Amino acid sequence: MPAKRRRAKSRRAVSARACEIYQANPDAIDGNLILDEDLAEELGRIPLIAYPDIQDLVEQLSKRRD
Repeated sequence: MPAKRRRAKSRRAVSARACEIYQANPDAIDGNLILDEDLAEELGRIPLIAYPDIQDLVEQLSKRRD
């Protein structure tokens, strides 16, 4: 996958629904793995795959949404 496409994918904003799922169950992400299938689907990711940009996702998911 070209570098531009990888960067664009990682910068995608997370949905309010994904934030709700993560805030209700912070154990849905463990290390670099997304363990919760609903959260993975909402983020457009595959569960149980290590993602190098997971810390950026966790920061975005942890923010409060109005």
